[in-house]
Formats: sequence, structure tokens, C-alpha cells
Amino acid sequence: MKSLALTLGAALGLALSALAGPPQAASSGSGGLPGQHSGPSGSDTPVATAQHYNRVFDLGLAFSPPPGALSAPYIQARPGATGAFEVVIPNTPSGFQEKFLLQVPLKFGFANYPAPLLVFFHEFGASHTGIESRTEFMELGGARNWFVLSPLGASKKHYGSLESQSNMELAVAFTMQILGPLVNHDRIYGVGFSMGGGAMLSFAARHQTNNQLRFAALVNHTGNASLKSVYVNEGVAVQDLLKFWFGGSPSLFPFDYERCSTIDYDEITGQVFNSNDMARNLVGTPIRNVVATNDPLPHLHEATENLHNHLVALGSTSELIEVFSNEHTWDNLDERETLDWLQQWTLAKPTSGRVLADREVNWHGYTIEQQSNHLFTPFEWAVDVAQNSIELTKSQNLVSWTVSLPDMGLSGTPGTVLRIESQAADASQDTVHLIGLNGPPLNVTINGTSSSNFVWNSSTKVLSITGGGAGLGSSIVVLP
Repeated sequence: MKSLALTLGAALGLALSALAGPPQAASSGSGGLPGQHSGPSGSDTPVATAQHYNRVFDLGLAFSPPPGALSAPYIQARPGATGAFEVVIPNTPSGFQEKFLLQVPLKFGFANYPAPLLVFFHEFGASHTGIESRTEFMELGGARNWFVLSPLGASKKHYGSLESQSNMELAVAFTMQILGPLVNHDRIYGVGFSMGGGAMLSFAARHQTNNQLRFAALVNHTGNASLKSVYVNEGVAVQDLLKFWFGGSPSLFPFDYERCSTIDYDEITGQVFNSNDMARNLVGTPIRNVVATNDPLPHLHEATENLHNHLVALGSTSELIEVFSNEHTWDNLDERETLDWLQQWTLAKPTSGRVLADREVNWHGYTIEQQSNHLFTPFEWAVDVAQNSIELTKSQNLVSWTVSLPDMGLSGTPGTVLRIESQAADASQDTVHLIGLNGPPLNVTINGTSSSNFVWNSSTKVLSITGGGAGLGSSIVVLP
């Protein structure tokens, strides 16, 4: 197969440019796209044929590695499919090769972009190709001019482990790297079934970074929301798999199970515990939960109901749909109706909320530093652009938090007062790091008193302020 010095993204851009004008024959080395043609007579929307996609996308070459990958991926067209491709990342930090399918929109045209992206999470024992054999999401998504991504997640039986989520991150990073502005970042959706439903929920709850992948809406089909419950209700074979991924049993490694679950609950009463629910991170994400009335895996039905009830109690947009069935299968989900439901949603961009952080990354614009890395860090946050104020309160297991004022829509220009509320629920004294000031502040007050308890780093242009005392709330006013 002829190697072309093009990335998939460049090919997409070239295709869009070429299809915007009249068809033209390609000549050797001209960069033209054979097989292109316009839409029906009188239509301004170009239509891509199977030949068009196979020649443009089936490049048979390696691409630059996405951030974090240890080797370059390669891509090839799926036999007999239009606009569908398999990508392989041979070497990853997790140690597990990653494969995923990528479906592109079936009609090219500037009016169709940026396009929604559907991320598909497969069930236990299936692979990234299960989307083709067990559902119609690939072809239906492509026909709607959506992108569709179906990652393996390191293993057919990954249970949403950190290794699987690391691989999924690479699949998403590669997709964004090559497609970039062609994807509508406000219309990224997820659908998952059983193990895949639980993995999707966990992935969404653990990825709440501004300006990166966040889901606008999710459809959870009987997902395992609690891995501890899976361990209790499944046999030795599944328990051994869970021990492999999470280091041992839930009694020995509770945090490892909890961070990759969305809820933890009492098996007898169904009461969800409020101290370790990653589900709180999903309150702003509309979720449709689907279950079979007589699912042969009743503990997954129960987990889905418990998750739904907990989300509703937290004020989430969550709904529960029961389908009359006694089978545990994708067939209980209507693909067309599912896509109809998803497409009504765009990404919510909250200005306040509650977070349960399981690691030191960016959460809604707040980059945290923990006291202990293998524990949760809960906190509440709020941003008020009109008042030029920001807060992080009720925190635990926190050393410091960092925000970029421009990224949060706040001003650090001279003469503009910046107000900060910082308060720890434990006996700690959190430090605030501010990025985006033009120079050292004229004045800093803490709880109404002028303070010198700050450091201005002239090289990095970061202002660091330590609060008024351990366990005390600090009302900080900065005059740039």
C-alpha cells in the first residue's frame, strides 16, 4: 500500500477542501482525492463513497505517538466497512497493547463539522470490535455524521481498571490529535453495557478537566457501578480477575476498588455511602440508565437502581428505563432511540460543584496537590466571573490548589480586585497558587488584615498565598 506523508487529520482537512469545490481527477503526487463526487443533483452536501474513504484513510502508515504512548500507532481500513478504521498502539505505559475502532462521518461537508463523538464501552468478554457484531452504533453513528470511537481498554475483561483507563486515554488522545477541531467537544457522548457501563461511568467521573474530554451525556446499560458488589456477587473466576487488576480483595485494597467505581453501598439495604462516591462528580452530566426487568445478573440491576437513586438525591439529571426482558444483552437497548436521546444534550459547564478527587490532576480548572496520594480528596468549588471571585472549600487531604485565572474567566489585570475563599475541613492550611497575574500584587489581605504571607515568583509569574491558619477559613483579597 502506497505510503503518503499525511496524517489522518490532514487527509480529513484535504478531503473537506477538495469536496467543497468541483470534483477533479487526481494525478500522481498531486494530493488529489480519487473517488470523490458531489451529492445528489441540486445538493450542496458532498457525499463520500467507500472508495473515497478507503483511499483517503487507509494510508497504511504510522502516526506520531499521542501524548503518553511509547510507540507510534498505525491505522488501516476495516474490510467491507465504509469510513471505519482500526487503530493499534503497540506499546503503552500500561503494558497492554491498545486497539480501537474509529468510525468517521459518512458525509463530508463543512456544514457537518464539528461533529459529535460517541465513545462505546464494550461488555465483559467482548473486544473493541464488538460494536460491529453486537450493535448498530458504528453504522448509525456514521450515517448521522458522527464520529464513533470504540476502545478495547487494554483487555476484554478490564473492569474499568486504571490500566484500561490509561489505554482509553491514549485512544481519546490519538483521536483528538488527528481530528482536532473536526470533533465537537461540547457533544461527546458515552454508551456502555455491563462491565462497559461501569467502566464508562468511572472514566467519566475521573475525567472532569476543563478543555479536555468531558461527556455531555451518558447511557448506562446495567453497568457495574460498584466493583465491590461485583466481587461479592460473582464467582471465583471473576474475583481472581478483580484481584489481578486491583491488587487483591476489596477488604485489602478498598481505595483501589472505590476509585474505579461510582458508588459503594450496603449489600443488604442498598444504602449508598456518602464518603467514597465518585458519582458526585457526575451530577452535572445527564445519565440514562437502562435495565432489564428480569436481568439474570440481578446484582447489576440493583447497582444501576442504587446509582440512579443516589444521583437523583444529589440533584442529578438521571433517569431509569426498565425494558421487559429476562436477558443480559445489548438487544435491550434501542440504538436509534439511544442516539436520539443523546443528541439533545450539549456539555454543561458548571460554575460550582462538589468533587471527589482520586489523584493529583485538574478538576474543573483546579489542579490539586494531595497530602497523601492513595486517598480521596473531597472539596467544593465555585467561580463567579461577575464578582471576579473563586473558592475552594470543605477540602480534605489537600496541600495546595492551583488555578489559571484566564482559564477560569477571571481577571488578574491591575486595579481589578480578586476575591478568594479557601477553607479546609481538616486541620490543614492550604496554599493557593494563582496563574495569570501580570506582576506582583499591590496588596493581599487575609480575613480583613493586610498580609505578607504570600510569595511572588517573578520567573513563573505565579502568586502563592498561604491561608490564615490551620483549619481556618481564609477570605483573601488580592489587588493586582
